[in-house]
Amino acid sequence: MLLRLTSSDMLNTSLVDVITGKTMYTIVTSIVDIQDTPESLPGAASPFGIISPSLVLTDRLETTSVHLPSSRPSSPSTRVSPTPEKLQLNDAPPTLSSIQVRKTEIQASDSGTLLADIRWNGRRPDIMLMNQHVGPLTALFDITTVQLLPNTLAIPSRFDTEFVWNATAHSLTLIDLDSDQTKGTFHQNVFRVSSSSNSAAGKFIHTRIPGVGHNYIEFESHPLVEDVEIIVSFFMMEILRRGRFALTPYMFERPKLWQIIEAKDLIMRRLSSRRNTV
Repeated sequence: MLLRLTSSDMLNTSLVDVITGKTMYTIVTSIVDIQDTPESLPGAASPFGIISPSLVLTDRLETTSVHLPSSRPSSPSTRVSPTPEKLQLNDAPPTLSSIQVRKTEIQASDSGTLLADIRWNGRRPDIMLMNQHVGPLTALFDITTVQLLPNTLAIPSRFDTEFVWNATAHSLTLIDLDSDQTKGTFHQNVFRVSSSSNSAAGKFIHTRIPGVGHNYIEFESHPLVEDVEIIVSFFMMEILRRGRFALTPYMFERPKLWQIIEAKDLIMRRLSSRRNTV
C-alpha cells in the first residue's frame, strides 16, 4: 500500500491511496479542554486517559536511553533489555496546569469510523487502537529487547518480533529480519516518478529540502495487525527518530514554521560538517 500525505503535518492530514486516488484515512489533532473532560484527570481509569507514566516523546532521546554505557564497547549484534528507570524521565512529571492536552484522531474516510485515538499530555501519548487500549508508547513496541546498531535506532514491533522499526538520521523503515526485506518506508520530501498510474511501483527522488516534494507512507499489510497500527507506529517512530538524531523536533502547531526551522537546522548542520572536513 502506498499512501500520500496531503499535508506536511503528519498529525493533521489525509492519507490518499496512490493507486485508486481514494482518501483512505483522515487524521486530525486538536486541543482538548481538560476542564470539560473529567476522565483526563490524573488517576482516571478511562481508556482514553492522557497520563502515560512510561516512555515519553521528548525532543531528545537521552531521556529514553538505548545507548550502551561508555565503559562497554558497542557491537552491531548487541542487544540489551532496558530497565524501566531508563525509560522514564528523571524529573517529576509536569502538572496539568503547565501542559497542553491534545487529541489525535484517525478515521476511516469512507465510513467515518474512529480507528485510533491518541491523547497527548504534553508530549506523552496514550494510545487507543480500534477497540484496544494500547496505553503509553512503550506498549506500542516490543521494548523488552532493544537492538543497538551504529547510527541506528532499532525497535521491534509488538505484533511480530521479526519485524523491526529501523530509524537512521535520514530514513525510517520497517524490516522483516526473516527475509531481510523492507516491508515499510516513510518517504519524505520526495517526488514520485511512475510509468503507470495503476501501479504503486515507482522511483522516489529525494529533494533533501524540508517542504519541497511530498511525503508518502509505503508498507505491506501484516496478517496479525490492522493497517492503522502500522500507520500510527510510523508516526511515533518518526518523532522518536527526530529526537534520537538531534533533528528538528515535531511541532504540534504551525507546520510551515517547523519546515523553516528544519531547513535552517539542515543548512547549519551541513555548514558545520564542511568546516570539520576542511
